Amino acid sequence: MRKVTREIVKAFRNGKAKSIAATYTTGNEVYLHQNKIAWRDYDGVKFNMCGWGTVTTRERINGMLTEFGYPYWGISQRKGKQCLVYKAKVVEVIETRETISLRDLDVWEREYNLA
Repeated sequence: MRKVTREIVKAFRNGKAKSIAATYTTGNEVYLHQNKIAWRDYDGVKFNMCGWGTVTTRERINGMLTEFGYPYWGISQRKGKQCLVYKAKVVEVIETRETISLRDLDVWEREYNLA
């Protein structure tokens, strides 16, 4: 995990504002190049690639997943498509504008008997 990601995600988790280069958090939201890629709401933590299937966007979201206790989950690109993966195995192809919550990951883990 990059140092920028580690510091931003730690601040986000602790509800504190922090800004490093093109990434910043208000404490309740995380932005990359002015695009809100993660946030908290009444239903928990959610993330979205905001239409940008880039290495940096995936790295920031994957860092967030690790920090929030989902180290086996991540987003990866396979054959040009963005994929939600569990232990490097594709669970589902996702759209770059699709919003996913940490609760969704819990549901998929149970449904697919991934644990």
